[in-house]
Amino acid sequence: MHLHFVQSLEPLQGAGLGQAALSLHLAMRGKSWQSSGGSSQGSDFAHASKSLLLATRAADFHRTWPDVIQGVRKGPAKACYAPELKRLAAEAVEQAEWFHGHGLYVWTNMWLGGEARKRGKPLVYHPQGFFDPWILRRSRGKKRLAHWLFEDKNIAHVRWWRAVSNKEAEQIRAVVGSHAVVHVIPNGIDIDEVDELDAHEGKQETGGRGQGWPGASVFRKDSVSVGDTKTSDSQLSTRYGAWMRRRRPKRLLFLSRIHAKKGLDLLVPAWGKLSKEFPDWELLIVGPDEGGYQATVEKMIADCGCSETCWIHPAVSGPEKHALLRTADLFVLPSYSEGFPMAVLEAAAHRIPVVQTDECNFPELTAAGGAWESRPELDSVEKTLRSALTAEDAERAERGLRGRELVEKSYSWDQIADQVISACRV
Repeated sequence: MHLHFVQSLEPLQGAGLGQAALSLHLAMRGKSWQSSGGSSQGSDFAHASKSLLLATRAADFHRTWPDVIQGVRKGPAKACYAPELKRLAAEAVEQAEWFHGHGLYVWTNMWLGGEARKRGKPLVYHPQGFFDPWILRRSRGKKRLAHWLFEDKNIAHVRWWRAVSNKEAEQIRAVVGSHAVVHVIPNGIDIDEVDELDAHEGKQETGGRGQGWPGASVFRKDSVSVGDTKTSDSQLSTRYGAWMRRRRPKRLLFLSRIHAKKGLDLLVPAWGKLSKEFPDWELLIVGPDEGGYQATVEKMIADCGCSETCWIHPAVSGPEKHALLRTADLFVLPSYSEGFPMAVLEAAAHRIPVVQTDECNFPELTAAGGAWESRPELDSVEKTLRSALTAEDAERAERGLRGRELVEKSYSWDQIADQVISACRV
């Protein structure tokens, strides 16, 4: 059995790291494989799934998934200390053949990395951007302490590393050493989930996005079924309110955590200048506020004089997130640092053209023609956004199609799960 562990699956505490760990686990659940890590003979619990995921959670977070065990955190949230998880997952730890750590520097790594070492079981680390220089410069003292307490021991025990890009492979070797065994296996996307709204809308595309695009009725006063969820008129009105409807004909969407590393201090000043040139466009910023950074962004919006064309809305997830993506004409992520951004993958899967920085580590999307790419610098972001906004609708649509084709070809979670399991056979 593959035992995955991650700090959290909550939208803020776990963010893209938790989403990626969960998606890989779910894709690996039904896979058949022949272990090189040891015997899995034991209880029926061990045979119920080929994969199991452990995570911490806040006391008021109650969402569940198949073969996922979550323990309630105690103490500082950033430490991800959940002592009850040891009791809840005791049998899973006993039966694990492979341990997979997603992210670093938290209690789950200390506990489960230690269990892998103690039992002589192989450990795979999925850093997901934790060795990016921008990240390494933050909280250096805490990271040094974590290395001294447990991460240096875990790193020495790692059987192989999963890098989500060639750039991350270089970062891993820079930290760990040239001897590190690294497999480059990107993050993925669930295409079936992305297409679910299309199926329920009957794929009746009438051209363009917004009010005439499949899924757009979710943002009108219609009743729509999404998967097993029936959303009524009143629920839509309550859930979305006025923000769901465009105030301008075209929408530029930022959908990610509201955090300093996401480059909002580049995006908002750039938009403050561009909004006057492109009065038909609006910028919608959607995501969870991390560390109170939203207040800083709100001040930027006011200072840059773009309050009439730029708005912030709290995080959305699940069907609501996919419905929101379908209202976008252009997606932007001007990050200073990323592992491999799930948000950009989701946008590409929805056929939305993307503006990204080279620090998003997705050069394949740019090479395929699905994105415009900039440096994480104000002038570069402004210039690149201007190019994307100036482009004809047909060009943006074509770029969206190219992004979708790339995702379908190379970034399904099923393919990625096969690659991870194959790496464990070596």
